[in-house]
Amino acid sequence: MLIYLCLSSHGYGHAARQAAIFSELYKLRPDWTYVVSSNVDISFLDLAFKGIPIIHRRVQWDIGTVQTNALNVDIEATLISIDKLNKSYNNIIIQEQNWIEKFSLPILVLADIPPLASKLAEILSAPLIWIGNFGWDDIYKAYDNRFIEHIEFYKSCYSTGSLLISLPFSFGMNWPIPKKEVGLIVNNNRKIDSSFRTFLLNINKPIILINFGGMGYFLPSNHFSSWNEFHFLIMEANITRSTEYYGIKNLSLIPSIYRPIDIMPYCSSIICKPGFSTFCEALYYKLNIYYVTRDSFIESDYLVNSLKKLSSCTSLSKQDFLSGNWKLNSESILNNSLPLSSTGALESSKIISDFI
Repeated sequence: MLIYLCLSSHGYGHAARQAAIFSELYKLRPDWTYVVSSNVDISFLDLAFKGIPIIHRRVQWDIGTVQTNALNVDIEATLISIDKLNKSYNNIIIQEQNWIEKFSLPILVLADIPPLASKLAEILSAPLIWIGNFGWDDIYKAYDNRFIEHIEFYKSCYSTGSLLISLPFSFGMNWPIPKKEVGLIVNNNRKIDSSFRTFLLNINKPIILINFGGMGYFLPSNHFSSWNEFHFLIMEANITRSTEYYGIKNLSLIPSIYRPIDIMPYCSSIICKPGFSTFCEALYYKLNIYYVTRDSFIESDYLVNSLKKLSSCTSLSKQDFLSGNWKLNSESILNNSLPLSSTGALESSKIISDFI
């Protein structure tokens, strides 16, 4: 069996959650062949899918939104990029069909959550399972009328398929196909180097992780001194001009060999943008969540509204964040109970395995 994943090239969150699902699926079916097809940075894919023998295909299946950083969307550039992709996708489909058919294996197409995956499944006469918490048609509804043609096209793409695995924090996705819901998608954390672990354990202050996903965000370095009662960790891959952060006593950079989930067990809080994988994993580790509001991306509203039902959390405007007004609290503010299961990756893998 060939499992071919059409993975969104928008940020790291889609890849992170699919890595969690693939990890469980590989345990169930190590005999299958796994393909991850995406334009996400290859170094992150290698890190996320470490331990799983995947085959990479460098294909951009969707645009998502064009962003200059983790918080800002360029709607004009997004529209131009979608126009370009939708005029050329037939070449991509034919290219991947020719490559896939060389394996002479039964095929299952998974998609998180590029609409064009339906066109690949159609030409291959293969079943298709969608996995996600939104579709791009619903994201683009918040934009202007120039997106209507794309919305209708993507809606027609999403109306095909064998099954939808609906993840938590979902909205829209009113597609005429069977649906199964699962719990939080949480990656297994990996052991960190003993010297770095010792360093973290010897920090005698609450540790706050700052994480803004694959696109990162520039944060002025002069604000940390205002919060000396905390120690901050920033993912090295998240930042630009990292030399500005050297010498700050209550700040450390996390080497790029680690994922946020590997560091969360040592933290009490996280400052982040609203993001599916970040929220799932922060909830699992019961971190205090400080999220920076994000414009022009409607998923953020649904993520935050869902988060508020599960946990106490603190909203920061972009102005608050950039001015250093982070509203930090040394006391735990997270609710202790977690009404959602945290086994969504295993549940999803069993659904996929049983489907075959």
